[in-house]
Amino acid sequence: MTTLFEQFLKERTYIKNVSQKTLDFYRSSFKAYQKIMDSATLPTKQDLTKFVTGMREQGMKPVSCNTYIRGINSFLTWLYENEHLSEHLKIKQLKCEQRIMKTFTDKELKLIISFKPSRFTDL
Repeated sequence: MTTLFEQFLKERTYIKNVSQKTLDFYRSSFKAYQKIMDSATLPTKQDLTKFVTGMREQGMKPVSCNTYIRGINSFLTWLYENEHLSEHLKIKQLKCEQRIMKTFTDKELKLIISFKPSRFTDL
């Protein structure tokens, strides 16, 4: 599978004209996959589930896992499009906590809107 990955990188470089940083991103995603999985064989659905589970067991946060998942999904799509896989495999992104920004209360908004400067320096 390493030779297929190198071919994937070559095609991304010369045909898709991706940047060096994108290639580094793909390499780091594949390295994370290799760290958890045996990359000698083509992946199956079970392998991909095992990959995500392995990342989480190592203490990786869902946001970081999603980053690696995006890189591996690009490679999986390439494998399918080039007929190395019989079905299009894709890893679903993990749910992440969404932070909600603190907003002004109605009272605070009324104070801001009704503010009238009394001096030139208040502007």
